[in-house]
Amino acid sequence: MEFLTEHLADCCRVFEGDLQEMLVMAVIGQVHLRAVLDAGQDGAVRPRAIPAPRGISASRIADTTGLSRQTVRRKLAKLEARGWIELKGRGMWILALRNGVSLARSDVDDLDHRSMERVLRLAERFARIRPGT
Repeated sequence: MEFLTEHLADCCRVFEGDLQEMLVMAVIGQVHLRAVLDAGQDGAVRPRAIPAPRGISASRIADTTGLSRQTVRRKLAKLEARGWIELKGRGMWILALRNGVSLARSDVDDLDHRSMERVLRLAERFARIRPGT
């Protein structure tokens, strides 16, 4: 529980209190990752030989998150104003990239590092758990 609370509080700070905006960004990021990475049968993650389509519509984001379409449109506008996402043909939202790197990367890099530290602490705690205790 501590892990989740710390992570959400950290995300809340980075997204200036707007966890719905974070959720919309996370969905767009997941679509991007699914498009460019493939999990093999051995569990290893590799770049896809042929990238899949990587955009997602506002209405699909609304369906996925449970947020209203109007709320999703407002969050998309904020993310676009930050320069983190862009609208492509047929109403598809994608991560804004430069040289293959997300433009949001520099703004969320510290959050990623803190998140990894939290994951490592959590893994260490799990490793200390003994069966039957």
